[in-house]
Amino acid sequence: MAKKITLIGNLDLNQLLPFGKPYEISIKVKELVEKIGQGGRYILSSCNSLTSAVPVENALTAHLVCERFGVYAKPKS
Repeated sequence: MAKKITLIGNLDLNQLLPFGKPYEISIKVKELVEKIGQGGRYILSSCNSLTSAVPVENALTAHLVCERFGVYAKPKS
């Protein structure tokens, strides 16, 4: 039986989400999804929450970009 690991996180809650521009967030989310998420074993997330320091626009940008680029074809068995 093959062991699999699913990664969660890596979206910077200290600088990028609270202070970044939407285009910077878009670039980072796309990068994370493309580099880490291949095969579908990645859950995009901040460390553990979204704080009140994160502008709604930034949170929505991360969500929409992930929704656009984070869909993978089902692996063939």
